[in-house]
Amino acid sequence: MDETDIRLCKLLLANSRAPYRELAEKLNITVQAVHRRIQGLEKEKVIRRFTARLSRQYLNCVFAGIQGVSGLRSVDDVLEHLKGNGHVAGLFFAAGNQLFLGTILRDLTELEPFIDSIKKTLSMPDPQVGLLGRLISARPGRQETPKPTILGTLDFRIIHSLHEDSRKPVADIAGELHVSVKTVKRHLDRMGKEGVIDFSIDWDPAISAGQIGFLMVRLGPQADKTASMNMLNQAFGDRLLSIMSGGNSPDTLLMLAWSPTGAGFLEMCDGISASDGVERVTSHLVQGMYSFETWRDALLAEKAGAAKKGA
Repeated sequence: MDETDIRLCKLLLANSRAPYRELAEKLNITVQAVHRRIQGLEKEKVIRRFTARLSRQYLNCVFAGIQGVSGLRSVDDVLEHLKGNGHVAGLFFAAGNQLFLGTILRDLTELEPFIDSIKKTLSMPDPQVGLLGRLISARPGRQETPKPTILGTLDFRIIHSLHEDSRKPVADIAGELHVSVKTVKRHLDRMGKEGVIDFSIDWDPAISAGQIGFLMVRLGPQADKTASMNMLNQAFGDRLLSIMSGGNSPDTLLMLAWSPTGAGFLEMCDGISASDGVERVTSHLVQGMYSFETWRDALLAEKAGAAKKGA
């Protein structure tokens, strides 16, 4: 995997239904090269699947990041305890049994009981919690808040049809749902404009050659967080998979970063440390990344199933 693959994956994280020609233009490579790269990333299992889900904007849900050291003996034990959890969407397993959990909650009332559960099931006595404030880099162009919308019967069925393969052709969706191609296109166009669907990928860059790590970046007291995020993204963006700010932590940024070599990763950390406004950088090397189905996926299946019965 090289920097072009990273840029390609970031574009697919933002919109996994983007046409090959559009991806090629943004990457300044040929359509054939895009196709070959995607096939290679799928073969290596860096890209596990192309997904479609109800967007977090539509659900008005809460994303939280949880970091801590687990007392469980292995990653297999952690995965077993998280199976069927319903709130953990992603797990990053780092050296020293450091865990980084990406979680999705229906609202803030679920946060405290969920943290209590994590403390117990993962033997994590002191979890650090960050509510997602702003996210850039991994999903460019997704900062705007769409208008509220109401989904109908066919909308849920279309999204569910794309859940396991968001690149499925419109004609296949139409045949599956026994509607016209024009109808499917009209619904997809409307839902896309209203920000209802999250087209993305489930992926694991840690499985490829190169070094993946989480960086905890502490900003100085005078630093402007938004300006710092934009500056770091401008300087290191091709190697930053995401930059997240904690809504409840005004002086901390959490980055997921990649480098083709271990030496390059250390050099990048030194460069970030030396950047204006940065006080301290702590790195955790990622050994594995895992994705899980959550209540968001169960809700979609329920809505699509109920809609199908009522059709």
